[in-house]
Amino acid sequence: MYSDPANKLYLAFLQPVVSQVNRVNKLFESDRCNANRLLEDLMSLYKSILQRLMMPRTFCTWKAVADYDVNDERNHLPLEAVDFGVKFYIELGQSRLDSGIVHTVKKHGRDFLMKLLQELQQRLPSNINHLQSLDALTPETVLGVRKPRLQELSFLPKYSGDIGKLDEQWQRLATVSWPKDVINDSEKFWLTVHSHQDASGERDFKEVGQFALSMLSLPISNASVERVFSQMNLIKNKLRNRMQHKSLENTLHVRAFMNRNNMCCREFDPTQEMLSMFTKDIYTNVDEHEYVEVPDV
Repeated sequence: MYSDPANKLYLAFLQPVVSQVNRVNKLFESDRCNANRLLEDLMSLYKSILQRLMMPRTFCTWKAVADYDVNDERNHLPLEAVDFGVKFYIELGQSRLDSGIVHTVKKHGRDFLMKLLQELQQRLPSNINHLQSLDALTPETVLGVRKPRLQELSFLPKYSGDIGKLDEQWQRLATVSWPKDVINDSEKFWLTVHSHQDASGERDFKEVGQFALSMLSLPISNASVERVFSQMNLIKNKLRNRMQHKSLENTLHVRAFMNRNNMCCREFDPTQEMLSMFTKDIYTNVDEHEYVEVPDV
């Protein structure tokens, strides 16, 4: 198999594609990615594969890309026009394979791209318009000349408060000199907006800040949830199978706190109140049938 030049041709085709998919997959598994840019990365991956297989077409929105009928054979490029990547064609020129073998390799490669395209399409979010509108909440957009009008945001109907007050605050955002250290981070920026106070001490951007934060809190993937299950299996293993739910939950909370603050348990400085609670009562002040185990951080 390793000596077969046809298999090397398959690998030359697959390596760039798999690398591109893995890159986007790792972005969705990360806890520290810009949520506003994740949709763009996902749709760019989908569109790049779409352009390899389908007739040339201009798309105005991500929704139009997602709704494109990939199963209609009239939209498919002929086999010889499919883009298999530059690495494939370099290897093809050096392989000197029979034309019949090359045709088979190309057919399998096209089938692979088509299946990948169909699988990705099934996983594209149904609320893609709302997610695309979240790009308007990035600081560079909100404070720039391309800031959209409030009524242009597709998620505006989700707001149940005073629209007039929200619009007034949205318009005034660019008139304030916001700290430079929050401009590159959407979460920090809107937290600063939400807590901003005017001359009288009133929070004058409370409504728009709270609304933006509520939209940015939409979950972008289930990777963090799956990570918690993995942590749970590591904590409550066969040797610690009598650990109660409360002890397990507390240990998970501690680990999540350490991870969120990017710190080690050795760096944690407990308060005096915490230390005062660490007495023999933590072992005796429980149900007599409950087994209590001190969390191992």
